Amino acid sequence: MLGAHLRHDLEQPVAALTVPVLVIRGREDRLSTPEWGRRLAGLAAVGEYVEVPGRHSFCWRYPGAWSAPIRALADRV
Repeated sequence: MLGAHLRHDLEQPVAALTVPVLVIRGREDRLSTPEWGRRLAGLAAVGEYVEVPGRHSFCWRYPGAWSAPIRALADRV
């Protein structure tokens, strides 16, 4: 499964988006790096990058961690 995800090109579709993009990464994520997350956010016309507590699976272990960044983005746009 990981191999399939690694072969998926996220950069091209994100670069084509005209809507705001929020890249959220868990601070202890071993599958993605902060540099990659920032680069991905930078490809979007309006992109933001934030880090939250947790690993790659932060959204299941810390569901409250990603609510505030999403709410803040929604308030700004």
